[in-house]
Amino acid sequence: MEYTSITIKKRIALFKRLYGGQKYQILFLTILGFINGIVASIGAGALIPLFSFVVHAGNPSEDRVSRYIISAFHYFNFEPNALRLLILVCALFVLKAILTIIFGYISLKISLDYSIMLQQNLYRGVLHTNWSYLSQQKIGFIENTLMVDTSYAKNMIKRMSTIIYQCTSFLMYFIVAFTISRFITLATMGMGLFILLMLIPLMRKTKIYSQATLGLRKEIAHRVNENVVGVKTIKVTGVEDQVNQSVIKFFEKMKKMMMRSYVVRNMPEDALETISLLFVSVVFGLSYTRPGFDFAAFLVVVYLIQKIFAYVTQTHGIIHDINDATPYLERVLNLSEEISRFQEKEEGHKPFRFSHALELHDVKFAYGEADSVINGISFTLQKGEMIGIIGPSGAGKTTIVDILLRLFTPDQGVILVDGTDIRMIDLQEWRKHIGYVSQDIFLRNDTIRSNIAFYNDAVTEKDIIAAAKTAYCYDFIMNLPDKFNTMVGERGLRLSGGERQRIVLARVLAQKPSILILDEATSALDNESEMAIRSAIKNIRGELTLIVIAHRLSTVTDADTLLVLENGSIIERGKPKDLLEDETSYFHRAYTTGLL
Repeated sequence: MEYTSITIKKRIALFKRLYGGQKYQILFLTILGFINGIVASIGAGALIPLFSFVVHAGNPSEDRVSRYIISAFHYFNFEPNALRLLILVCALFVLKAILTIIFGYISLKISLDYSIMLQQNLYRGVLHTNWSYLSQQKIGFIENTLMVDTSYAKNMIKRMSTIIYQCTSFLMYFIVAFTISRFITLATMGMGLFILLMLIPLMRKTKIYSQATLGLRKEIAHRVNENVVGVKTIKVTGVEDQVNQSVIKFFEKMKKMMMRSYVVRNMPEDALETISLLFVSVVFGLSYTRPGFDFAAFLVVVYLIQKIFAYVTQTHGIIHDINDATPYLERVLNLSEEISRFQEKEEGHKPFRFSHALELHDVKFAYGEADSVINGISFTLQKGEMIGIIGPSGAGKTTIVDILLRLFTPDQGVILVDGTDIRMIDLQEWRKHIGYVSQDIFLRNDTIRSNIAFYNDAVTEKDIIAAAKTAYCYDFIMNLPDKFNTMVGERGLRLSGGERQRIVLARVLAQKPSILILDEATSALDNESEMAIRSAIKNIRGELTLIVIAHRLSTVTDADTLLVLENGSIIERGKPKDLLEDETSYFHRAYTTGLL
């Protein structure tokens, strides 16, 4: 019992956290359910005098319910008879049906409104979460929570509505049944409570199976997403069957969990139906032999007993649903709290202004408790200049880019633009003026036009064409059958790597940034595509300030300054030509040995 009370408290606390904002809607449903219960109980009670008129040839029963209803007829100056009672019963049950439909409609609307609001808030929150949190999430986990787990939250509101409806109806039915026969009503309640207590161990198992199922769902979602993204590699290496087998075992485990959950949930419900019929038969046998047995009243009691047992069965099912949904609801809450805790900090409110120089002063950064990845980086980049950054893998090149994009905040040091700490500049303003092109190409499964505009309504057709020409992709686009309306396919797979990269560059240029960062943008391109990107860089030199991270020597030979990084520190700096002529320099060694 102690375990049960703790569990109930945890469920109540969970629902408060999740549905606290819906208290007025839930209160409205409670009132509507209460009215529905009153109407239903009056309709059931009116059956007693109706049956009495039929069974006793026009003489109503002497039970309390019949007396109340007959008194109500007299109060309104109507003489009770079978026809009028029949009309009353029919009207009350029709009204109950109408109220049930209204209740269901309002319940559905509230649950759908809540579901959409929850998904929108979570999705918006995820998009504004900081990069350090997002980069640690598995593929498919957040998607699964947004699309699957939130549906359990929506369904639970409907379940709560059902509980409200059942509780109010049960209360009214109990009052009527208790008025007719205290003995039978209390015996029914005792039997129902006994059955629920006996089912508690099975209810606990439901949560265990549900938690296991949740973990399996998320693991399957992660593996499926991961393998879809890498399907080309899977196919060319011929490991389709092995990949399939690695996922099938999770589907098999899922099947076992779902079968166990089905058995735990449905077998008791089937047994309850048989128990209720046996109970009614025993009650009839005991009541029939007692003096003053009223068959009309007994018929109504049987109806009420069946209703009470039905509510016991439904309560058992709802408790199973709650146990089943709890891990999903907890995951929704956990995600909501996590994204609230890891929201990007927007400390700055100053506008973006860049007329002179971008400066890094003694910038240091480490991932968590690990050793520093950036160790005291300092350099100055004048407006309109181009700086190249090279170095071995793991030197910290991309980390510098992420810091400049304000995906990470330096642990030490400061970044200034025209003397202003970039943290004091509005985050969205900053990112609007920083263009970023990486080797990891992201294109939507949409038209080339939409991919260049990229959700920015301010980008005009003229801007799109100009950006395409600057990025050296206009000619190949115009040779396509649908030109700018050509669909690029999932992740742009209908285009070549070089074409995709140039469209991404056009997308960035269409946003009209002040600073452009190219992070290994040509590392995976063929010579022709690289030449096109280099030509685009020459076109925009002087107009934009360029930061180019590169492996290829040809990409950075025209830079005004070249930085060489190693183990998070700058080990060389100077003009590319001067470093190339210095035989002791990393740049020279890398070039002569073919590393660049």
